[in-house]
Amino acid sequence: IKESFIHGKGLYATENLNEHESIFMLEGKIYKLSNLTDEQLTSSFFISWDKWLVCDNEGQFINHSCEPNCILDSNGMLKTLRSVNAGEELTIFYYSLPVHLYLDYEKNEKIYSWNKKLNFTCLCKSKYCLNELVTLYTKGWCGPKTLFPSIKADYSQTSSVQLMQHPAYGRKVVAKKHIKKDTLFLSNPAMIILDEQWEYAEKTPLFHYCFRWGENSEHAALVIGEGSFINHSYRPNATYEKHIHAQKIDFISLRDIEQGEEIFINYNGVFEEEPSPVWFEIRGSGQEHVRYENK
Repeated sequence: IKESFIHGKGLYATENLNEHESIFMLEGKIYKLSNLTDEQLTSSFFISWDKWLVCDNEGQFINHSCEPNCILDSNGMLKTLRSVNAGEELTIFYYSLPVHLYLDYEKNEKIYSWNKKLNFTCLCKSKYCLNELVTLYTKGWCGPKTLFPSIKADYSQTSSVQLMQHPAYGRKVVAKKHIKKDTLFLSNPAMIILDEQWEYAEKTPLFHYCFRWGENSEHAALVIGEGSFINHSYRPNATYEKHIHAQKIDFISLRDIEQGEEIFINYNGVFEEEPSPVWFEIRGSGQEHVRYENK
């Protein structure tokens, strides 16, 4: 425990921590939201709706960040979201609403009345900072409202690419102007499809346009925009980066791309003599409409 760059005192790692590592259990007393005093409101942790933990061990010094490196599970266990270096401050997203509660919230919105005394100004200064926290936020992939990301997301308003018809295989995306190497030329939002919803999406044409999604690739995502129509090549001129919590995909050039040149990305990993099957036909492969396993 030492002075924090975010607020007051903070809790810091004394050794390197691995991704998804359990650190310790927060201890204290559980209260209903309506039973918390004003003082307790400002020092309590959201566990689940109407279940708030007033912590009395070192966990009380965990600060909020809009780009957290830890998460508090429904049992009060602090776990890392990524690897954390010794000396790094441990942070969580204070008002994080998990998927099962979000789906319940969608059905019973009036039950989830928000106490305005919980509002606060965030000082984390991360690039995804929300500045003012005024409600519960979904962290993850929670049905139709996930077009609103759990952290701030910026989408490039680019005129670098355009969608065109292709005489052989439907559609293609081409460069409208010269794109230099290592340029982020397109950023599209992603609509999340939960693992339990996948059996329905899998039976539709959306099946062919989905990316694996989530910290452990347990869900799927549909790219909303030109990125959905970028074709595959084992000699790509572009690649993509998935941003899980911002719910978007960025497309970046691997080399200079000339005006009018078609843009390709490699959906299928490293080329092998017998590459794993893909969803679409690769010329000369003899494979057609085979499910793509590695996207």
